[in-house]
Amino acid sequence: MKRLTVTIPGAPVPASRPRVTRNGTYNAPRYKQWLSDASWWLRAGAIDQLGAVPMWTEPVSVTLTFCGARKNADIDNLQKGVFDAMQQAGVIVDDKQVIRVAAWKVEGKPQSTTVTVEVVE
Repeated sequence: MKRLTVTIPGAPVPASRPRVTRNGTYNAPRYKQWLSDASWWLRAGAIDQLGAVPMWTEPVSVTLTFCGARKNADIDNLQKGVFDAMQQAGVIVDDKQVIRVAAWKVEGKPQSTTVTVEVVE
């Protein structure tokens, strides 16, 4: 079975809505930084566990544990952030591939996001 499990250190950050200004559209700096860091951890985990970044094109199942997320963070926005990071890292081609999701928000330290991606066969 094709499977990848990665723990991204730091506080989970929900996907932000793009801001629109006269000069264009941009994402919140906090989200942009988290996305960059999460993508790095996903790539590094893939290389360590699988020997390369897989760029899976098959349907996948994703299990997420958000430890120490803000109490007012919507779980769907937390999920979206992880899906964006998975695409940016090259683990999946598109978040449309995700056909099953299990997600939990738990209190505690250290703050982190644990991601398990499995190809559904």
